[in-house]
Amino acid sequence: GSPLRELRSRVSVAEGEGAAGGTSARLSFAKGSPLARRFPASLRASTPLVGAVQADNMALALLAAAESEERVGPGAASGLGRAFLPARFQVLPLDPPVVLDGAHTPDSVAVALGSFEALFPGRRALLFGCAEDKKHGPMAAMLAPCFDRITLTRPGAFKASDLSAVDASYRKAGADPLVEPDFAPAVLR
Repeated sequence: GSPLRELRSRVSVAEGEGAAGGTSARLSFAKGSPLARRFPASLRASTPLVGAVQADNMALALLAAAESEERVGPGAASGLGRAFLPARFQVLPLDPPVVLDGAHTPDSVAVALGSFEALFPGRRALLFGCAEDKKHGPMAAMLAPCFDRITLTRPGAFKASDLSAVDASYRKAGADPLVEPDFAPAVLR
């Protein structure tokens, strides 16, 4: 019974900047929208969350806050700067950098891959674990051409996985992946 809210009719996102350390953007709010009543007409918002989609996510979080029953004011935007979501394009400060992402649909893989390619040009390695009920074929078709080295494994110990089917999808996409059924050794490679 909740009414549909269209983000783009209430806020525009401009000057979005992404880097391995986070995302910032200029958010401008439509006159008369709940956002314009609770926030300045335009503000620069930043989050440590990485990826192009995070500018839209910041706008969406502010929209949800502005339409809540609670008294939310301009200070709410500062909370975006403390946001943390483990394993959602989480960049580990290693050399080379390691990105953890739990993308598990073709759409979420496309978003993560776009951010990854923009931030990390050059040689790349992929560790891919996929539950049995996921669409590994379309994901493999997107990911295989973008990585120099691919290791396939199970997604931990709690989800069923058909590694031979995932391997076949990557081979069909032109990759020659290494298959390591045990997650722990796969992470150490």
